Amino acid sequence: MYSSPIELLMNQTGLDRLQFWNRPEYEEFKALDDITLEIGKGERVGLLGRNGAGKTTLLKLLTGNFTPTDGIVKVSGGVQALMATGFGFHPEFTGMQNIEASIQYNGLAGQEMIDAIDDVIDFVELDEFIHQPIKTYSAGMQARLMFATATAIQPDILIIDEILGAGDAYFTTKSAMRMEKLANSGCTLLLVSHTMPQILQFCDRAIWIENGKIKEDGSVRDIVGMYEVFIQQKSEHLPKEENGIGKSLRLKLNASPDFATSDEYPKSSAQDGEFLDHLLNGQAVFRWPGDLGAKLEDFGLYVKNKRVNSIMQNADVELRFTVRFEVDSPFNCIFQISIFTIENRRATNIVSSIYAYDGKAGNSRAVKAILEPCLLGVGDYYFNFAILPEDAMRTGVALRRYDLVSRFCDFEIRSIMDYREPPIFTHPSKWVFEN
Repeated sequence: MYSSPIELLMNQTGLDRLQFWNRPEYEEFKALDDITLEIGKGERVGLLGRNGAGKTTLLKLLTGNFTPTDGIVKVSGGVQALMATGFGFHPEFTGMQNIEASIQYNGLAGQEMIDAIDDVIDFVELDEFIHQPIKTYSAGMQARLMFATATAIQPDILIIDEILGAGDAYFTTKSAMRMEKLANSGCTLLLVSHTMPQILQFCDRAIWIENGKIKEDGSVRDIVGMYEVFIQQKSEHLPKEENGIGKSLRLKLNASPDFATSDEYPKSSAQDGEFLDHLLNGQAVFRWPGDLGAKLEDFGLYVKNKRVNSIMQNADVELRFTVRFEVDSPFNCIFQISIFTIENRRATNIVSSIYAYDGKAGNSRAVKAILEPCLLGVGDYYFNFAILPEDAMRTGVALRRYDLVSRFCDFEIRSIMDYREPPIFTHPSKWVFEN
């Protein structure tokens, strides 16, 4: 890193050698440091990390934009990369001209090229703007054009760097459907996103990069859970603002899977510096920082008093859990249980009424949520669980919490002799038969 563009130019052209008495000084910065990884054909990998961690540098090495200072990068297969809005498109050309140039560059001709161009035009829905220079497009319109063009051809390797974050809700939904189709086609996917639901939806493996090094590499739910708790813990050390503006911003930026955070109240120190915790029965959970108070101690599904992780559709189910108190104090609690599909789609929320406890430090209390019957459709699910103070939801967002445990207690719902595609849920109904 040079102190000025002039010094960089002198070094790259060799002119600094003529100025031997006063050569430009520079600092070295390792954007990536001793990265070693292998991604197999057909894997769907999410890259996590804070800004500046080295994610985009890694992607640019894989696309050939950068050459490694040390080591070897080996890529087998054709690569399509969406690295930045407008990247690779000529601003003076129309949308149509850019589509045609990109499709031809990727080797398509004849009817294949015509079909791909028609597919892009249909997807982007730019109407008459398709014949306007793309320098007149908004960022969202450029994102549509780039995404549609890159995904009109099925590549061996698809690399996406934050491009899914652009565009409106309608475009995001269309892109998600297109991404799912492409991901299920067998191509290798590398996705960088700060939106964890996207990583969970499209990837089955995650790599967490921190300060140019691989911090964690494993299953997507485990790594996302660790990363979310890490970010939450970092936010606990942000400075407090007397006017509340800084606090409200942090609540928005550091929102957890179900609830935002608070920095008004003393925190439990039990989980400081830890990503993982364990309940009494040994199951691993991701526990977020929260106020001193009540904490989840045990949790399980029961059918006819038997603890299970697989139930039949429309079965009567009890969600049993115990709560442990950390301090002597009265508590007015709300329990919220969120059930997610394994693809990270929220299926339902189960929320209790306010319940008053006279808490004693070290004591535990048992609670049941009874579902008669459970109306979830056939599939695989997991739980998020929160304990909230009674006033936590007064603004519509949980500004405080005693506990939040996320992505745990996986279970499945099985069907009875029905091999059709399962419904999302079984709807209750009232029938009236008239004579």
